[in-house]
Amino acid sequence: SSKEQFASTNIAEELVKLFKKQIDHDKREMVFEVLAPLAENDAIKLQLVEAGLVECLLEIVQQKVDSDKEEDIAELKTASDLMVLLLLGDESMQKLFEGGKGNVFQRVLSWIPSNNHQLQLAGALAIANFARNDGNCIHMVDNGIVEKLMGLLDRHVEDGNVTVQHAALSALRNLAIPVINKAKMLSAGVTEAVLKFLKSEMPPVQFKLLGTLRMLIDAQAEAAEQLGANVKLVARLVEWCEAKDHAGVMGESSRLLSALIRHSKSKDVIKTIVQSGGIKHLVTMATSEHVIMQNEALVALALIAALEL
Repeated sequence: SSKEQFASTNIAEELVKLFKKQIDHDKREMVFEVLAPLAENDAIKLQLVEAGLVECLLEIVQQKVDSDKEEDIAELKTASDLMVLLLLGDESMQKLFEGGKGNVFQRVLSWIPSNNHQLQLAGALAIANFARNDGNCIHMVDNGIVEKLMGLLDRHVEDGNVTVQHAALSALRNLAIPVINKAKMLSAGVTEAVLKFLKSEMPPVQFKLLGTLRMLIDAQAEAAEQLGANVKLVARLVEWCEAKDHAGVMGESSRLLSALIRHSKSKDVIKTIVQSGGIKHLVTMATSEHVIMQNEALVALALIAALEL
């Protein structure tokens, strides 16, 4: 409630003015420490954006990106993290997107091919935040963002940075939500790029990988059939359905198994899933506490019974 009180004052504007005056690292750090918790409030996010904080943050990033001094690296991280936080508010995000023509959006795009892991991470997280409505997602896919994200993932396949993998997959998952984007992303080769991470042992990466594939095959029969006949993938899904320590991964794996059957309606896919031991997980899913998951499992089981008993 104190943040709401602050939102009714002009604290945001004053803090940004104060921030612009600081040259000394420690003093800037102090202002950062006040800005970050305030920026969790959506109204204050918008006020900070309108007061010009983003331009200051972008300038800091530009100044510090090539430095290897510890305090500069810390400041780069704080500035890029705060930038991502400002994009979590719907109004502030939309204001900075400016129909995809905005200077901020363009600058964030340039972070993705950078060689700095912190900037790659912030860039991918920013794209995931921009991709929170269909209009933005469609615009970004039409303007080549998918290729940039796949390029970033490619750089992190072997012993890559897990947080960057997770962020890039989050962005791809969000971009795959609008129906019109699915076919475009499939033909751009997103499934192949995502499948390279099947061997990942990191639950957050596994979770996003599953979510991305599930979004991509929604109502895409051909893609669902292709993936459902992939024995390696199905075997890994069945393995993850038993990941007792990670409920999210377990749930997403069984949902993807069900989606492969529901969207492909293919006897070959059903055979592959049955032979890999997937049935028991669909039965378990049918007793889930979530009605949507129960429904998805029952439809998949009904299709198995009807097509390939």
